[in-house]
Amino acid sequence: MSAHTASKPESARLLAHLRKLTTRPVLIGTWAHASWAIRFYQKHGFHLVIPEGEKNRLLHTYWNIPEAQVAVSVVLADRETSTLSDSSANG
Repeated sequence: MSAHTASKPESARLLAHLRKLTTRPVLIGTWAHASWAIRFYQKHGFHLVIPEGEKNRLLHTYWNIPEAQVAVSVVLADRETSTLSDSSANG
């Protein structure tokens, strides 16, 4: 999603639709410096996952990215993530 697209109502509707498809937390990963993206997701009910250890655990569990990218990424979630275990990544 580009900075231009993120402000469009279609993006918000698509995000709302996707969130209705699951009862599990929806996780969004993005660059820590993508402030426009972080603001967009926060506006739509997501929060930054903290502490850093939890963010890193989620990135290692649900994404396949290099360590350098983990260091410069953030995760946003629409609800509590502590119920997600490493074993839930496959299903």
